[in-house]
Amino acid sequence: MLDIWREKSGYSFGTFEEGITTSISLPLKTTSTTDLKFSIISGNLPPGLSLKNIVIEGTPIEVARPTEFNFVIRATNIITNQISDRTYSILIEGADQPEIITKEDLLPVGPEQTFFILDSSPVNFQIDAIDYDT
Repeated sequence: MLDIWREKSGYSFGTFEEGITTSISLPLKTTSTTDLKFSIISGNLPPGLSLKNIVIEGTPIEVARPTEFNFVIRATNIITNQISDRTYSILIEGADQPEIITKEDLLPVGPEQTFFILDSSPVNFQIDAIDYDT
């Protein structure tokens, strides 16, 4: 068995903000990785991130709510064919509030498009908003 990991399975790399470029080094006991190959064998990295040698890097895309991504990284010694797997997680946050796109101003909410209502009159007005979260 290949003994190169500094953290046990289940380790979380932490919480990262959507849209912010990120670089996370794998928790390794060794700095010499010339004979090692790393790959994701199960689960998924957050969209926008990729594994490049011993670094997870990229810019996580927008999330609608805080989302935890679980994945398994396999280290393979290409000389001896020994392997070692670890399960890790990354939490992506950054869900935003919808953006109101209705023009800011007095709203014609009363009867006949007036800018006032009388006591107990119902208000029926469409306000437009957009939410960029997927």
